[in-house]
This record gives sequence, C-alpha cells and structure tokens, in this order.
Amino acid sequence: MNHKFLIRNAGPKDFSQVMKLAKSLDSYNLPNDRTYIRELLSLSEKSFAGRVEDPVRARYLFVAENIGTQKLAGAALIVAQHGKQTMPHLYLDREEIQASSSTLGIDRARERWRLRWTLNGPTELGGLVVLPAYRGKGRRVGCLVSLARFAYMAGHRNRFRSRVLVEFMGHWENGRNSFWEQVAQPFLGMSYEKADRLSAINREFIMGLFPKEPIYTELLSEAARSEIGKMSEGAELASRILKRAGFEFLNQVCPFDAGPHYGVQTADISYIQNTQSLRLLGTGSVAKSAEAIVMSEPKRGEVRAVFSRVRRPKGGGCILPKPIADILEISEGGEVAVCLV
Repeated sequence: MNHKFLIRNAGPKDFSQVMKLAKSLDSYNLPNDRTYIRELLSLSEKSFAGRVEDPVRARYLFVAENIGTQKLAGAALIVAQHGKQTMPHLYLDREEIQASSSTLGIDRARERWRLRWTLNGPTELGGLVVLPAYRGKGRRVGCLVSLARFAYMAGHRNRFRSRVLVEFMGHWENGRNSFWEQVAQPFLGMSYEKADRLSAINREFIMGLFPKEPIYTELLSEAARSEIGKMSEGAELASRILKRAGFEFLNQVCPFDAGPHYGVQTADISYIQNTQSLRLLGTGSVAKSAEAIVMSEPKRGEVRAVFSRVRRPKGGGCILPKPIADILEISEGGEVAVCLV
C-alpha cells in the first residue's frame, strides 16, 4: 500500500474536491449532483460526530487525501442502513423451481428472478471511487480507503447493522447493458441515467412499475442472460478485497442492470475481526513489524487513518513511527485502532 495518503472523515469544506470525485463515479451513492453532494457532506459531518437524530439515516464519507498536496485522490462511503421506511432496499432475488413432464421425460431446474424489498435493510458499503491519476502503479488508494471503513466499523459496532451489503454496478459495454434494455427499461420507460438518479431519492416508481411476477431467465436473450450477476470491469479490485473479507454473492442482483449483490454478517468480516484498540506506548523503530491500517479519533467526529507498520510488544499496546503518530495527531497513552492487513 501507500504511506502518502491520509484517510479521514469528509465534511462541507471538501465540497469542491468531492464534486470532482462524484463526476468521476456518478453513481446513485455518489452522483454528479451539487445539491445531493452538499447534503451528503453535511450529513456525513453530523454522522461522524454522532449528531444524527435518526441513526439509520447516518452516512459516513471517507476521503483519501494526498498528504503532500492535500488533494483528494478517492472516497468511500458507509450507509448505516440501506432500506428504511421512505426508501426500501430493492433487489431481484433468484429462485429455482423444478419443471417436469412425464410425457417427454423431462425434469429440469428453471431459474427465475422476483422483485423483493425490505424496509429494515443492512448496512451498505458504496461510493468507492479513485481518480484515474491515482489508480494502479502500486498506489492502491482504493484498497486503503476501503479497508479504513472496516477499522471504523470495528470501533463503532452499535452504529451499524448485523449484516453488510455491497451492490456492484452491472456490466456495461459501449454504454449498453442488455438486461437493462430488455427487462428494466421497457417497464420504467426512461433512460438509465434518469432512473438511477431518481432512485437515489425516490424508489416508489420502481415498486409501482416493475412487474411483481417472476422474470424467467429462459425468456431473455442470450445477451441479457449473460449480464445477470456480472459486475463492471472497474469493480474487480473492490470485489477481491471484499471476498477476502468474507463477502459472498447473495443470489440477488440490481433490478436495473443485474449487477450482483454481495453480503456478509458484520461479525464475520475478517478485517473487523483483525482490528484491535491499542494504547500507544510511544514511537520508535517498527522494522519487520506487522502491516496495518492505523486509525485515530483525536477529537469527536474526527477520524484519521494511515497505512503503517506497527510493533506490538508482548505486554500489550503498540509502537508507531513518529511521523505516523504525528499524522494521526496521537500522543503516548492515546488509543488507536489497528486493523491488520
């Protein structure tokens, strides 16, 4: 990973740079919408500070800041609860039934997908974006900002649900997705961009227009069938990280582009299990020590995390390099969360 990036909480002061990230991603979690981003940053600031009246509305936006330039390179989001009274969590659920004919001697499994929803959904991870200039070449900014979310969740378990969900974007090629064109668009009667943007603030139109009857895979074109459960090429790194953490395909997909949904019990996430709260014993050499995401909360509502080696003496506590302790704004005797990677 890279030592040059600080992962921290985002707030209203980051508006212009977060808008640049939103333009790069333009998803329903981080859309290219100035009003939406302003509201998200305000809500994120209140969420980190524990000042959201309804905890299920909380959203935590983390940003990766280049320590040298103070420019933002990426972001990642935690939605405390995806699916609530005014905004249900929607998905297509896979069903398998047996079809048989004694006359023809046929007995086979048949796959179909049915629209489901819940008003009491899981915590969701989303909004992961890294600017093109910071992708690849050993930077691994996306990995760093993604894993920092787990370190935070480990220290604030009461803020999050017992299950965690990730909705991957479906596979699009040359601006086209066959599942959307054959299944969703005919029912919704609008462009994907309009439907995706509207779904960020209102999902009644999906429940009202989408068929309640099951959609049989056999009736779809080969192109549409091939899109079911297939994620975008850009999601490959994120999927590898999450699979290592314990996430699995839920046999659920997005009603729009059939992108796969992955999930896991919060308590079973390996990076949460590998996170400990340790007292800083002091600063010094950490050569050949364990690699970790190290997170501090120097004051209420403020989160700072970096990648570093950490020495952990047998008696407990930890030793950090002085430059790392300075970045984390933590002094001897303070508490840090150490997430082994």
